[in-house]
Amino acid sequence: EKFYLSTKLIMISLIMIMISMISYIMLNNELNNEKILSNLNPEMLSLNNLFNIKYKFITITMINYLLFSMITVSMIVNIMEGPLRTKK
Repeated sequence: EKFYLSTKLIMISLIMIMISMISYIMLNNELNNEKILSNLNPEMLSLNNLFNIKYKFITITMINYLLFSMITVSMIVNIMEGPLRTKK
């Protein structure tokens, strides 16, 4: 009813997943280079772990999920109703 999954949204999400998988495959050998660089610069380890090639797919998936959830909730919620709105 209120939740209508459009083909455009499905295509965009599939394209984003395919791009992330292709980038993971193509940049797989950069993982060794990042390990060497992380040993040289220990201050960036915590941030580097989040955006590392190894965890890039998980990070992108999490961002896509949060964006999709925000769009879905924004489409479902009626801004004219709610406990903070005054009755006319």
